[in-house]
Amino acid sequence: MGWAGVYQVVKCVWKYCEVGYKWVVDIDIAVFFDLVNQDILMGMVAVKVKDKRVLRLIRRFLRSGVW
Repeated sequence: MGWAGVYQVVKCVWKYCEVGYKWVVDIDIAVFFDLVNQDILMGMVAVKVKDKRVLRLIRRFLRSGVW
């Protein structure tokens, strides 16, 4: 799946959130993490997650490429 496909999936999930759905059961977005700007992603995560150790762990997962 290319970048356009990932964008469509994220857009679809966002629409479901807007209409009130609270749970996502299964979405395969592995390619998303290969294509997304990880610095921007981490900035967005850091808004919600204040623990620097958790942020460091998330960053290591993103860089490892192991999912």
